[in-house]
Amino acid sequence: MDSSKVYAINKPKGGEIFANLFRGRVICGACNESMTSMVTNKRNKTTGEKYDYRYYYKCENRYCNLNGKSIRAKTIIDTAEVFFKEYLFIKKSNYLVIKSSAERSMKHESNRLTSEVSSLKRKLALKKQQYEQTKALILESPELKDYYNLGKLLDEQKELEQRYELIVSQRRLLKDSLITFDEYLKLFEFFPVIFEKLDDMSELDQLLKIFFSNFIIEPIKKDTFKGSKVSYKLNEPWEGFIEPDLNWGHKALQASALPTELKSHKLAI
Repeated sequence: MDSSKVYAINKPKGGEIFANLFRGRVICGACNESMTSMVTNKRNKTTGEKYDYRYYYKCENRYCNLNGKSIRAKTIIDTAEVFFKEYLFIKKSNYLVIKSSAERSMKHESNRLTSEVSSLKRKLALKKQQYEQTKALILESPELKDYYNLGKLLDEQKELEQRYELIVSQRRLLKDSLITFDEYLKLFEFFPVIFEKLDDMSELDQLLKIFFSNFIIEPIKKDTFKGSKVSYKLNEPWEGFIEPDLNWGHKALQASALPTELKSHKLAI
């Protein structure tokens, strides 16, 4: 475990840690209600400084027999880590599905950018015309210069030109953004390592939401989440990539049975 990275999570540079990790998508298996995300911490009695943050999910359904009971978010992370080590999605058929979806998204975005480029061209032409006409008017009647602000018109024209160049650049880059199969393979072959090394809560949240629709905490005892099983549902297309007979889209892992090295996950959550 890299203690410096644990510290980076436990004491963020910008202040507080917000309980946004997979918020609203962790379900209590006893009542099927979303569990509340929460962060607890300890304070140094001398300095008052917060330290040792812990991230939990808590059932707050007063009609549930596990109301008030919680489970550490580490259980969710460990389950996801096991999944990513088990499934790499490196088949050519997986890539073709992702590529097809990406191409549709790119076409939609390209159309949007092209439309904005056309709109900016028209606005820029009108703004240039307005500037030239105003300048000519002032040259013809200097007494009107106090009523027209050529500097403002020029600034507005420059802003439009900058925006135009930006959108044109984005449209050009979009054409080269589709990864090849070889690049796709390299990405997913190293994906378990990438996931394990993530130490930013926001990035971790975004990544989990790409693959997982929800996690369900399934208690094996009536009054505690200790030793619970964690099941999950995948988003598409990942759900469709998993062979039906394995039923990995809803596979359950018992938290107490996770490998020792995963129980000491570097993210202190």
